[in-house]
Amino acid sequence: MRRWHDGAVGAAAGVFAAGAVLVSAGTATAQDAVPSWQLDNRGSVASARYESGVTLLVRCEGGQLDVILTLVAPIEATHVPVQVSLDGGPAEAQRWLISRSGQTIFARQPVRLARQLAGARTLTVAIEHGGVLRYELDAPERAPVLNQVVSGCGSARVADSAAAVEQPRFSRTPEGHRIAAAFPARAFDRRISGEGEVECVTTRTGALRQCIWLRESPEGYGFGDASAALAGDYRTTGLAEETLVRFPVRWRVE
Repeated sequence: MRRWHDGAVGAAAGVFAAGAVLVSAGTATAQDAVPSWQLDNRGSVASARYESGVTLLVRCEGGQLDVILTLVAPIEATHVPVQVSLDGGPAEAQRWLISRSGQTIFARQPVRLARQLAGARTLTVAIEHGGVLRYELDAPERAPVLNQVVSGCGSARVADSAAAVEQPRFSRTPEGHRIAAAFPARAFDRRISGEGEVECVTTRTGALRQCIWLRESPEGYGFGDASAALAGDYRTTGLAEETLVRFPVRWRVE
């Protein structure tokens, strides 16, 4: 699984003090002036910094696009539920990833979101973690800068929907020795079978990335972590890039 880091955020990642774009517990503060997308000298990062210190970035790194939002306060989690809406429209329930530092959050369907941002007026991200933190942002100006980064990142056919596909078709599944090596040791020693439900994002080749576990049964034996780690051995077929897929990984003691 890819390790999420804040590298391209640079100095902006350390500035989260004033939440002028933050709405907490339903109380809104004043909005920032509308920023513009700024392109770095390599042409691989478009960033927009708000007066509050919050920064929105679209980054192309290693052929992979990321949409990143800095947080006003660190979150100790690997992923969190969010509600995302554009131009005041219906909110979509998604799960976004948290960086190792806890200071930035990553969209899991970044190409889709970046393309939507290019034509939007506002973006609202409501993060559910010990309450609800709402970021109400005016979409940055100079959309051609954003489009340059997105188009230069090699993404073409991308899923239109944020809804997860249940029970996708696979062209490859994990081999027996890989399953044996990943089997949770505590469960194996006690001859306990189990299951973990995972959610991943497809690549253009059908590989899976950004795999997280949603549920495990029985709890406390490591089936969730093991399932998320093993999910990268699966390959899907017939799905667009950036499709969310959700499926169970079953562990059986013979």
